[in-house]
Amino acid sequence: MRDCAVMMLRGGQQGGAEEAAGAWKTVAAMPLEEGEDAALKWSLDASALLVLSTTHVDETNEHYYGTTSLRLIGRRSGKKKAADGAGGQWVTQDIELDRAGPIHDVAWSPTANEFIVVYGSMPAKAVLYNRLAERLFSFGTGSYNSVVWAPHGRFVCLGGFGNLAGTMGFWDASLRIPLGTATARCAIYRSFSPCSRFFLTAVTFPALRVDNELALWRYDGTLLYREQGIPQLFQAEWLPSNTSSWQDRSASPAVLERAMASKRDTTPSQQSHPAPEPFRRASFGLHNRAEEARDESEEAQDKEGKLAQCNSYGGVFGQTNQPALSKSQLKRRRRKGKGKGGPGDEVAQAGAH
Repeated sequence: MRDCAVMMLRGGQQGGAEEAAGAWKTVAAMPLEEGEDAALKWSLDASALLVLSTTHVDETNEHYYGTTSLRLIGRRSGKKKAADGAGGQWVTQDIELDRAGPIHDVAWSPTANEFIVVYGSMPAKAVLYNRLAERLFSFGTGSYNSVVWAPHGRFVCLGGFGNLAGTMGFWDASLRIPLGTATARCAIYRSFSPCSRFFLTAVTFPALRVDNELALWRYDGTLLYREQGIPQLFQAEWLPSNTSSWQDRSASPAVLERAMASKRDTTPSQQSHPAPEPFRRASFGLHNRAEEARDESEEAQDKEGKLAQCNSYGGVFGQTNQPALSKSQLKRRRRKGKGKGGPGDEVAQAGAH
């Protein structure tokens, strides 16, 4: 395994002597001691860089598919200009993740300095961060391994593609609410339309040699069109279009109303729950209170009836040749129907009380 490093260079100013001389300055450097490959992803305004490093073999033998790590190189704003002539200093830091497992995907928002990371063992967790690596929102967990932003940065799809079942969760990232779910099994291609209102998935050849298909979804996961049984679908893409020519529109009122209603149903308020009952120690035999009250009523009735029968046979309460039965023995005998023998049993039962 080779040690790698990421270095950020800044060229001379345009038209200056530094540019003519081809001078470059190192503004930030980050060593990757355990990295074989690295994916570099810039933020919208180039003020931060995400470095996703991977190793194919874990020397500690703790991870079968190697290891992944995510780091951020970002500019910290400051009043004074840094040595490279720009405001703020470049600093590096690790992205703190609260779940063990690989980092499946990371993607910057196309319109803001925010990014989503999908990480951890299945079900994976998706979290939204800002350019300072501060947590903004958690999308929860699910069978996800991909992040797909809409061009306007309002909608986002968290999907489980490839070797997963094709689960898709559609969110309004600006309002932080889920809009709907859908399933696109074995989908290879997935992308939002330039207007951000539609989502296209396709099962293509030769990744899958059978069951090629394409499907068109709305931004909330509603299926609009599906064509199945295509012999060989090699490619499916949106017609290129300038995103700025399309207006950034929010979700329709009907979709938002349904999403808010679903959110209220899944996370009811605390007032809707009944007040918790105080803790009570369980009695021997694990009887509940209703059963205990019924037993006490039956015992009182049995005591009155057995005393009357004892007096009719000429016996005296508490005086009998048979051993007295305990309370639990009387209960078992009464429930099994064995307390109906003769006068002696009845006297014994009465004497036990």
